[in-house]
Amino acid sequence: MLFRSPNLIYRVMHDAANGKLQMQTHSQELQDLRGQLQNNQRRNVSAIIGGSLIISATLSLGLDGLNLPLWEGYSVLSWVLAGVGLFCLIRSVR
Repeated sequence: MLFRSPNLIYRVMHDAANGKLQMQTHSQELQDLRGQLQNNQRRNVSAIIGGSLIISATLSLGLDGLNLPLWEGYSVLSWVLAGVGLFCLIRSVR
């Protein structure tokens, strides 16, 4: 094949010598992969935050001695932590 296309070789060598040869460094596939990695990173961070908040909500249930305001028999702090944690977990799944 090398001997079949001397004109192509000559053009490539000529363009390289004159500084006209350009290589595509940013392909669309590479951009798509970067976007997917950023999306996955956001989802992972959201899941970690959500899980941590839900664990914090369950731990705050044991803080009965702090006289926290109650709603439906549980502390408001637990409800808030659990709600925000659940929101973050649901957001990480989508």
